[in-house]
Amino acid sequence: MYGLKQSPRAWNKRIDSFLTGFAFQKCSVEHGVYIKTVTETEIVVMCLHVDDLLITGSSLTVIKSLKQGLKSEFEMTDLGIFLDQRKYIYEVLKKFKMMGCKPAETPAELNVKLVKSEDEGSVDGAMFK
Repeated sequence: MYGLKQSPRAWNKRIDSFLTGFAFQKCSVEHGVYIKTVTETEIVVMCLHVDDLLITGSSLTVIKSLKQGLKSEFEMTDLGIFLDQRKYIYEVLKKFKMMGCKPAETPAELNVKLVKSEDEGSVDGAMFK
């Protein structure tokens, strides 16, 4: 496909067809992002930039399955870079003396109704850009 004027379009059409066949849905906001919800707790997100792929998700098994499918369809190299935030989380817990805390799925109070404060002035949105 390389060298042709329509190569980028042909590649995008081919990878899009493969991913939608693999039950991925294209993100409506960011066209290079594909999402696959496997179960309630398992999700895989794949970002496509030209001919590079970045795969992330909640299940290593599902990611490995996707990579096998990609390898069987396309000639590709897996750089095998794996990022993990365990060390970062460990350092944050240690810093705030929370090493003995109990984990929670939602570390916030459930079913809280937020209401607009009538006493406060408006916030300048430019401050948060």
